[in-house]
Amino acid sequence: MKKSVTPAKAGVQSGVHVLSPGFRRGDDKAWIPAFAGMTAFILLLSALAFAADPFLPETFDTTYSLPVGGRTWTVNAGDNLQAAIDNASLGDVIVLQAGATFTGNFKLPNKTGTGWLYIFSSELEQMPEGKRVGPADAAHMPKITNAAGEDMALFVDFNAHHYRFSGIEFTTDKPTYYLIWLGFGLAHYSDPLWSLTAATSSDQLPQHITFDRCYIHSTSDSNMLRGGMQGNGRYIAVVDSTIANVKDTADAAAIEIWNGGGPYKIVNNYLEATGENVIFGGTDPAIPNAVPSDIEFRGNMCFKPLYWCATDPSYNGHNWGIKNLFELKNARRVWISGNVFEHNWADAQNGTAILFTVRNQSGTAPWSVLEDITFENNIVRSALRAMTVTGADDIHPPSGQTKRVLIRNNAFLDLSLEWSGGYSGTSAGGIMLATPGNNPLPILDLAISNNFLLFNGQGGPLVSIGGPIPTLTNFVMENNIVTRGNYGLSGENVGEGTVALDTYAPGWVARKNLFISREIDREHSLDLANFARLYPSDNWISDGTSSVGFTDFDNGSYRLTPASPYHNAGIGGKDIGPDWDALDAAIANVGQGPVSPNPPPSNPPPSNPPPSNPPPSNPTLNTPDAEPERNVIHPSIGSEAVISFTCDQPGRVELWIYNRLGPVIELVNGDYGVGTFSVHWDGRNKDGQRVASGIYLVNVKGARAATNKIAVLR
Repeated sequence: MKKSVTPAKAGVQSGVHVLSPGFRRGDDKAWIPAFAGMTAFILLLSALAFAADPFLPETFDTTYSLPVGGRTWTVNAGDNLQAAIDNASLGDVIVLQAGATFTGNFKLPNKTGTGWLYIFSSELEQMPEGKRVGPADAAHMPKITNAAGEDMALFVDFNAHHYRFSGIEFTTDKPTYYLIWLGFGLAHYSDPLWSLTAATSSDQLPQHITFDRCYIHSTSDSNMLRGGMQGNGRYIAVVDSTIANVKDTADAAAIEIWNGGGPYKIVNNYLEATGENVIFGGTDPAIPNAVPSDIEFRGNMCFKPLYWCATDPSYNGHNWGIKNLFELKNARRVWISGNVFEHNWADAQNGTAILFTVRNQSGTAPWSVLEDITFENNIVRSALRAMTVTGADDIHPPSGQTKRVLIRNNAFLDLSLEWSGGYSGTSAGGIMLATPGNNPLPILDLAISNNFLLFNGQGGPLVSIGGPIPTLTNFVMENNIVTRGNYGLSGENVGEGTVALDTYAPGWVARKNLFISREIDREHSLDLANFARLYPSDNWISDGTSSVGFTDFDNGSYRLTPASPYHNAGIGGKDIGPDWDALDAAIANVGQGPVSPNPPPSNPPPSNPPPSNPPPSNPTLNTPDAEPERNVIHPSIGSEAVISFTCDQPGRVELWIYNRLGPVIELVNGDYGVGTFSVHWDGRNKDGQRVASGIYLVNVKGARAATNKIAVLR
């Protein structure tokens, strides 16, 4: 259990002050001091905003474990693969000869019994688990290809369960809609595939279907492949795989999911498509109230090759419809972490790489919603625009509302007009936040923190807010390093800075953000002179990048040096911008080196050069500097609470965690001097056991006492 206490920065309040773990971003606490002695005082919420943390998804393990005791079916070139599938039992293994081709429209039936049916390559040992496969591994794979154009190579029937494909190539050279279909079924197993219908009940969905180390692609540059996989179901996983050359003039997606409840695991894949590389939603569910949920999307490379771009010298002459790299239209509890999203230009859409836009797509799914979205430790690079988040659907209202979105510790790089796709009159952009007038639900609980956003060349709006008032409720923007672009943080028809926040995001928190103004930006000199008037205090502007104190900006290392005026100037005494170590670790296996290498400088930096726009000497201003990292902790995945207290005089301090039955653990009991201190709690009791989910009380006693709440989820 963690109960170490560390000193924080000097306090700005007197007495003992608990910073509530019940609220995460931007939550300052007003407090009412009592009389002298041990009389308690009460912590109250002020009028400032906070943004509640998203709930994280349910996840599941896909570690390869070979069945024991079942029968092994060996299927060589020329053998009947469908017969082997039909005759095998759960617990069996089907071994396909590497290099053999099996042509057909293969069906996975619902089988009785327990265990898994494994279908894998005879040379699977040449493809280690945990290492992504690709074209170079195809020589070790058997090939499954479709027999008739526009029919799938693999179809998973209603209620089919516990199938795992490992080391298999699924391919086509024909015009094909989807290579792999899940979530559709037949009235009778022998019925023709054209009679497929979508599941109308969650009980019909396939479950526990895993694609592991598979290569799914088209071999044709000219024939469409609209989808690599429709993955509707429960406990569906795609891991260590490649889905490539998915293309169409209509929407094409490497993975498309819209009619299943989840959970879904999409980890360590290369994903390539012209439309949306990955999309959740986009078609109204046939299952009433269905929302794809519990989505783990980690360690993937989402990429569009430049030979699809008409303005690139490598263009192959085929005009497909380019849209975006990742899109959510109907989803709940989504964890998007450690991915690289690369290449997106204006074509069939406006060049935005990441879209979180609620859609009641055809007007028959008003329950469609976006809730609990965590987007962290990702790189988005080489796109016209970074991201759009909307509060509700404007095309087919009504819809549900976008709630609890955290955009944290990401790098948005090379946002540039070079990705305009040849369209004139457009501009590079950062993050667009909007709510429609015909369905005026604001975005609720949005936090944008510890990100780095870089325009390459002239940028448009950095953060653009528009729509009915309010567009945002509980909006927090903090600890970011961003290039300002032409319009900074702007509000539709009102201008930029504080006026935009006051108009569209009442109760906002915006602090510890560094805006980099460059000569290429509109009214560069005016920005520098008027920043303090236009923007909230406790934010900074720099004249270009040279005064920021980057390690090696020209060579792509955006860490702050110890001599940077913004080093340790963020909340909690940390650097503003991303935690580059965490970001580099998260993307280490995606397929390229770290985004921000930190080599030792050949010449040591000068000692504390004065900044052109120095941060204030008291970086806390009107807010406590040390504060809890999370409002809701999930001990099972390693998250913890950070609780801070300030002493204005030496004395003894005790800090306990209680539940309704009494004391759970004592975290602090000792003498402390004047200052601010913090203690970590990892959700364990005094015996080192994880506590149950629920609400817990944090009680601190010194010359005064205070109590607050924390939520624990298992």
